[in-house]
Amino acid sequence: PPPPQSAGAGITALRGGAVRSAQLDLPCPARAAMGRIFVEYVSADVVHVCSMCRTHLAAHDSIISKAFQGRHGRAYLFADVINVTTGPRETRSLLTGLHVVADIYCNSCDTRLGWKYVEAFEESQKYKEGRFILEKAMIAKEEDDQLRTTFTEVDPLEIETAS
Repeated sequence: PPPPQSAGAGITALRGGAVRSAQLDLPCPARAAMGRIFVEYVSADVVHVCSMCRTHLAAHDSIISKAFQGRHGRAYLFADVINVTTGPRETRSLLTGLHVVADIYCNSCDTRLGWKYVEAFEESQKYKEGRFILEKAMIAKEEDDQLRTTFTEVDPLEIETAS
């Protein structure tokens, strides 16, 4: 297989696999002392990304519900999210009751994207534990690999024949 190629802005495009990792050399003041940031990539037809830096966050198929409310309007409940860091836990009174949550931030640009449900006190809300809210205003939908590089192996003899 061909080696990874640069997709611009320090991002390395990779092919194959459900989730792949690469290193980024992006300026990030909060993590400047920590070295390089490792970013995972979701391989799916539809991927939700950070609206500020386009870092992959989750496959569209991991949405559990679109009927949530965030600080900035509508929000989605996801089963799995990647490339985020978790802030400190805090108890919040939300529309559905009291919950222990932790804000989540993009690994690449530190944008606050939503929160993770750590604990729910009401039995009917326990399904949210360990799940993630991504606010619709903070994410974008990337469809059918339009911003990802696809590698195609070409036989050099076919190029000469076509000329």
